[in-house]
Amino acid sequence: MLRYGNIIKTINLISGVLKFCMKKIAFIVRLFQDKSFYAGSEKFIYKIINEFIKNNYLVDVYCNELDINNNRINPNYTNLVRIKNVNGINEIILCDDGSDLSIPQQAEAYYDKIQIMLDERQYDFAITDGIAPKIDMTLLQVHSLINKRFKNKNFFLKLYYKKYKPKMIQDVNCEEKWITQNHRKIFVVSNRLKEDYVSNFNIPENKISIIYPGIDLTEEVEKKKDTDVFTFGISATFFKRKGGLLFIRALRKVKQKGCKFKAYIILRNNSGSKMRWFNILLKVFNITKEVEFISFQNDMRDFYKKIDCLVMPSHEEAFGLVALEAMINKIPCIVSSCSGVSEIIKDGFDGFVFDINKNASSNLAKKMVYILKNQGKINECIINAYETAKKHTWNHTFFELESNFNELPSKESNINTNEQQV
Repeated sequence: MLRYGNIIKTINLISGVLKFCMKKIAFIVRLFQDKSFYAGSEKFIYKIINEFIKNNYLVDVYCNELDINNNRINPNYTNLVRIKNVNGINEIILCDDGSDLSIPQQAEAYYDKIQIMLDERQYDFAITDGIAPKIDMTLLQVHSLINKRFKNKNFFLKLYYKKYKPKMIQDVNCEEKWITQNHRKIFVVSNRLKEDYVSNFNIPENKISIIYPGIDLTEEVEKKKDTDVFTFGISATFFKRKGGLLFIRALRKVKQKGCKFKAYIILRNNSGSKMRWFNILLKVFNITKEVEFISFQNDMRDFYKKIDCLVMPSHEEAFGLVALEAMINKIPCIVSSCSGVSEIIKDGFDGFVFDINKNASSNLAKKMVYILKNQGKINECIINAYETAKKHTWNHTFFELESNFNELPSKESNINTNEQQV
């Protein structure tokens, strides 16, 4: 019995030594979930955490909302909720103390508390997801509010925002305050995103590194039968921003060209009052028989089985992970010129990119008609797209991040730089 106890003590000692030797990283996110991802940003966080775990990092997650196995974990507003050893994660700390993070003062107080916990554990690296009061490094997966609301807007619209949208102005000012703090590094998911933050906040280019999202090298999705009508698909959970209306306008032009097709549109909710408006729109455009609205997909592989071509006509898209996932499933893609994923797609070679800045619906329709009329030529494009996607695995994303870590200034030197700037 004594010998067994000694073995257990030895194992625990070895485990403790190994943990001590491991590099420690903390992820600070608003929402952490491990499946049924509602957006590519949540999926990025989960997947990259897995890669850090596989490569022997000790990973902790600090979050304001927590969803494990599709179960929402309720917070304890007076005490932290700590969950040990979840999917290889050392510890998940649910930090919801009732703060309203949309109020800048409360957000700053919340992140001050997080920083105290980070200091106590002495992490090698800490990364926040999105613009937040400064914590070491930040990963940006969305465009800035300045870019969304003010860039390329006319003078009178800017005056309207300033007079009637004071909360928006407040949020913009907070973004500028938080993003211009001297992070050791800022990571973005595309060059377009980098251009946004460099141009709008005068951040030095060498302070920002581009880290493209990745995909899993999974088995090929079962394809539709060749006899089925050629089917386009779009994920438009945020209908306007994802280009849902633009897609419908393009479909009308495609039908006017005499082409036969079918189209699936994923909505955030395919029931309710908005559906009446959507159905009226289809009748006006005379494409009711060709288009079907479907609900949010917990598993996008089910969606890929239904379509022959993915269309991503987003007006604003920091990257567009759904396109990369379609490519690895050997589905050709048409993406807008403003999407981040268009940076890794060569038009006509491994996918199609249409100009969204002028005559967008006509430009998109031309690409769709070309695919419908040249399906025999698309096979080579599909093969090229698959090969392109294979270069962008989550493992590759991890090594890109880690290589940046190796070039970081020490925390001490970064603090000294901050003090000199003050």
